[in-house]
Amino acid sequence: MAQFNKITAKETLDLRHRVLWPNKAKHQLILPADGRGLHYGAVQDDAIVAVASVFVDQSDCRLRKFAIDPDFQRQGIGSAMIKHIQNDLMECGYNTLWCDARETALLFYQSLGFQITGARFMKSDVAYFKATLAL
Repeated sequence: MAQFNKITAKETLDLRHRVLWPNKAKHQLILPADGRGLHYGAVQDDAIVAVASVFVDQSDCRLRKFAIDPDFQRQGIGSAMIKHIQNDLMECGYNTLWCDARETALLFYQSLGFQITGARFMKSDVAYFKATLAL
């Protein structure tokens, strides 16, 4: 089973690139807020197999750049990682976790208790909805 650790923003880049935006240059996946973010990694067999970044704004937290190595998808690692992040944020006293969820991942987020709100929108030709979870 994977272990969940805090990692550096730099350690998220390879998986962000490979899974989320392989057609973009890797430097394009560096977020301006990465230096202030909380970065999580799921480590299994000494390799990072999932990454996620969280950016805090007062009591609300935004999940961004959540990526799971395709060889490790559908094994429960993503769900366990979100639950780990949720617990970590709750312990810190935050109120909400939200993200722009890809339309193809809506069922995943809903299965974890996220509420889908607002209208469908597009970013770089990918459809998204806002998903929110009360902590």
